[in-house]
Amino acid sequence: MGRAYWVTGAAGAVGGAVIQMLAERGESVRALVSPAEAALPLPVGVEQWVGELRDRETLKNFLDEGEAGERVVIHAAMHGTPGERLDTAAYDANAAGTRHLVDLCERYGVERLLYIGSVRSLDGTGAPVPSGGWFAESMA
Repeated sequence: MGRAYWVTGAAGAVGGAVIQMLAERGESVRALVSPAEAALPLPVGVEQWVGELRDRETLKNFLDEGEAGERVVIHAAMHGTPGERLDTAAYDANAAGTRHLVDLCERYGVERLLYIGSVRSLDGTGAPVPSGGWFAESMA
């Protein structure tokens, strides 16, 4: 009955590094990946859950079951959109999905929620997006 970690965005750069580190330490890890990322390999011992961050039922099921003990949720998921315009999917994942996750963490008595991510977003050509813009809008 130790500490267990639930990680969103586990197939991304930041989330992937987090689950790798936790797996190497022998921690209990549950990883949420999107259906498009389900075939990507995860570190040995990491429990994979497939679903969409913007789907409240996915998040409910992701958090509802699991080991007893201290639970730590590490939210590393972010949906990007190339270009300068915010699209509905990005907003739904980044803003609404995060709101659902916070609400459900409170509902299920999650001891800690850590929200992490990359401060760099790209415009589709590899150039950094200036501060603000659609990325900031989606995180509001």
